[in-house]
Amino acid sequence: GRLVRIGRPQLDLRRTPLLAPSSRRTVLYAPTWEGDAEYNDYTSVDTLGEAIVRAILAVPDVRLVYKPHPKLTTSLTPGVFDAHRDIVRLVAEAARRDPAAGHAQVLRGDILAVMPGCDALVTDVSSVGLDWLYLHTAKPIFLTDRHGDPERLRQEVPISRCADIIDEAGVADLTTLLRDRLAHDEHQLARVAMRHHYFDDLHVGDSTARFLAAVSELVALRDQLLGEAEEA
Repeated sequence: GRLVRIGRPQLDLRRTPLLAPSSRRTVLYAPTWEGDAEYNDYTSVDTLGEAIVRAILAVPDVRLVYKPHPKLTTSLTPGVFDAHRDIVRLVAEAARRDPAAGHAQVLRGDILAVMPGCDALVTDVSSVGLDWLYLHTAKPIFLTDRHGDPERLRQEVPISRCADIIDEAGVADLTTLLRDRLAHDEHQLARVAMRHHYFDDLHVGDSTARFLAAVSELVALRDQLLGEAEEA
C-alpha cells in the first residue's frame, strides 16, 4: 500500500454559517475533549477554560462564542464536565448582562459553520486548529498547553509555531494578548508558511479534485490488472 496525499476534501464543502453577523470582533473558544488516556488529553476546559472565557469577555468590543467538542457536553469525567457546565453558565450570564454583545454558546452543529463569523480562535491541540489554518489563514490562532511545556509543544505540534501559546502561567495575560493580536497580528506570515507545510498550496476545492483523480487512477489500475489476469 501507499499513502496518497490529497488534502482534506471535507473542508471543500460549503456550509451555511451558524452565527449571526456582528459589528463586534468575535473570538471563538473551541476546546477539545479529554481523550481516553493521559498522553492524548489536550483539553483546556478543566485547567484553563474558565480563565480563558473570562479573559475573552474582558476584551473591549468583543463577542465570545463557546463551541466545545461534542464529547465535552456528555463527558463522564467529573472535573471536565463540571468545568464545561461552569463555562456554559458563565457565557449565559455574560449574555444576560449585555444582550447587545451577542455572546453565544454553540453546543450542537458543525464547527466549520461557526468559523466564518469569527476573527480569532482559541483552541487546544486538535484538528480544529488545522481546519482554521486552512480556511482562515489570515486570522490569529491561540493554542492552549495544559501540560505547561511550550518547548515540547513546539517540537511535537508544528502548528504551535505560528500561534500564541496559552498555559497556566500566561493565561492571566490573555486579555491583553488578544487585544494586541486583533490590532496587530504578528504571526500571519508564519501561518501562511505553516499552511504550506500541512496542505501544500491547495485552495478550497483542490482536495476534492485530488481525491477524485486518485480514485479514478485506482479504478483504472484495477481494470487494467483484471484485464491482464483474464488474458493470462
